[in-house]
Amino acid sequence: MNDKKNPLGTFVLSKKRFKAKLKTSWGRWHLNTDILSLEHSVIDYGVDLRRCNSSAEILDWIIQISQKTWASNADIGNLVRALDDIFDIQGHFCGNGRDKENSGEKIAKEYIRRLAI
Repeated sequence: MNDKKNPLGTFVLSKKRFKAKLKTSWGRWHLNTDILSLEHSVIDYGVDLRRCNSSAEILDWIIQISQKTWASNADIGNLVRALDDIFDIQGHFCGNGRDKENSGEKIAKEYIRRLAI
């Protein structure tokens, strides 16, 4: 195992072990690379990734969608996975319990760039 402890005493996964295939769909959510949004394939509804610049804004999207009558538990879970795959939420927005602001647009564009590699 190539995992190492960081100074805080928690484990950091080696990049080789953590590397995963990048996705463009999660259940009924699909990444629209043209307009930087996650779009639901059944309901005409999208999450504007350019408006995800803090953990509070990301959480607002999750809660907003969880309150929709059409959103199943699977839809909500898949949305969370999609947002985390694209944004690496703990790495960019709330690692170690500390809120950080970042550019959702910049991170989403970088994710899309990596898709093309």
